[in-house]
Parts: sequence; C-alpha cells; structure tokens
Amino acid sequence: MAAPRACRINIPLRHVALTCGFMMFALLANVTYLQGFLGDRLCDDPRNPRMVVTRLDGPRGDILLRDGTVVATSVENEIAGHRYRRLYPGGPPYAPVTGHLSIHRATGLERARGAVLSGTD
Repeated sequence: MAAPRACRINIPLRHVALTCGFMMFALLANVTYLQGFLGDRLCDDPRNPRMVVTRLDGPRGDILLRDGTVVATSVENEIAGHRYRRLYPGGPPYAPVTGHLSIHRATGLERARGAVLSGTD
C-alpha cells in the first residue's frame, strides 16, 4: 500500500528539485558571465562606487606651474573617511584649468590627467 502513494509524492518533489537545479544553474551561469566577461567593463564604469573610494584612498600627484608654484596637492585627511584629500593652494585663479576632485566627480586637469596624477598610467 505504501509504494503507490510514495510514488505519487515523489513526482512533485522531483519537479521541484529539477526546477531548483535549473534555477541554480542559471544563477551560476549569470555570475560567471558577469565576472568573467563583463568584469573589466564593470570596473571601468563611472557609477562603480568602489572606484570612487579607491580614487581618494591614495595620494595623487601635484599639479605645478612652470615656475614651480603648487596649484594642487594631496594631503592626509585628519577627518574620518577617506585617507587623502585634495588641497588647492592656488585657489580660484587656477580653478577653471585645474578643475577639482571630489567623491562625486572630477573636472579639468583632475579628470583629463587622472591616470597620470593617480600613478596608474
């Protein structure tokens, strides 16, 4: 008596197990595609918050004028948060050219020569 009833219960369980197995395979395939094939593109995406954080965790090079005047430099940050912050001793006269660097964006030379200033060129 138990055998026919056990067979009827096993059929729905088999369908659920196969469905779960297929869903697990689909998730693993998607993760492999994202990390294996789209990894570089995701790393270079400007909306990636990890890249923004790493941009402010290391010192950047100084921006100097021809006579040696420092227009932009990196100083260690005493306030909790990021390790370095950008300081612009030249101030407003050089702002249109040097631009600025913040957690949200970079403009001017800070953006155009970002790889050289950060040392990743």
